[in-house]
Amino acid sequence: MEEKRRRDERFIEAIRQNRAGMFRVARMMLRSDSDAEEAVADATACAYAHIHTLRSWEAVRPWLMRITVNTCHKVLRRRKRELPSDDAALFDRPIAPREAENIWALVERLDALYSVPLVMAYAEGMKLEEIAAALHVPKGTVSARMTRGRQKLKTWMEEER
Repeated sequence: MEEKRRRDERFIEAIRQNRAGMFRVARMMLRSDSDAEEAVADATACAYAHIHTLRSWEAVRPWLMRITVNTCHKVLRRRKRELPSDDAALFDRPIAPREAENIWALVERLDALYSVPLVMAYAEGMKLEEIAAALHVPKGTVSARMTRGRQKLKTWMEEER
């Protein structure tokens, strides 16, 4: 019983420390604050239900991020089924150059394939290894996606000048 209480306390602390990062990743993928909040809540519930699968508390951050990414993928699949094909473009709305006042506005324009690792690295301070673990891809893939994302950002920034 004491062990369960300690585990629950550690879980609550891990969520407290990572919730903002989970939200940023979800927001980047879902492009909606309300959907991101819901995804983080669902990811938190899922993580608690599967806490027994966590191999090490040192790996809790990438584990939570992976659950968040998986939850967002479920939301996107559900969204795809629910929306008529013409409405799908609403979620891919490009941001006009005048609206892109800072780098994060440009990052939001990137496909989630590129924006998520960039957010994990620059907003969350995650290491390449942690990002690779969270996304279940090799480090080289993460590095390549980040490089491509930065290249796209650079191109967009040059176009705005």
